[in-house]
Amino acid sequence: MRFELKGIEALYYIFQEQSFEEAAKKLFITQSAVSQRLKSIQKLYSDSLIIKSDQYCLTSKGKILIRYFKQIINLEQGLEADLFHKKNYNLFLLQSVEIVLKVGL
Repeated sequence: MRFELKGIEALYYIFQEQSFEEAAKKLFITQSAVSQRLKSIQKLYSDSLIIKSDQYCLTSKGKILIRYFKQIINLEQGLEADLFHKKNYNLFLLQSVEIVLKVGL
């Protein structure tokens, strides 16, 4: 089974923002595109993932998808932080070696 990240991202923002329009703004896409992404993943998973009553509520499958989506986002942020930190750390080491060589310690 595929993991349709763009569709789950749309689901996430619809739920978070409680609005297709606001979800579209967050994703920098049209409201129609948000709707199409949601329809696509609902078809893929053969079920409704979000229900509108007074507000948008996730179904049990929707909750599972969002739980995994949040883990993916956390992993992505951690990876970015690790790579950025490592890059800065390597730059620091390189500059330290250059200083040691110049000073002759």
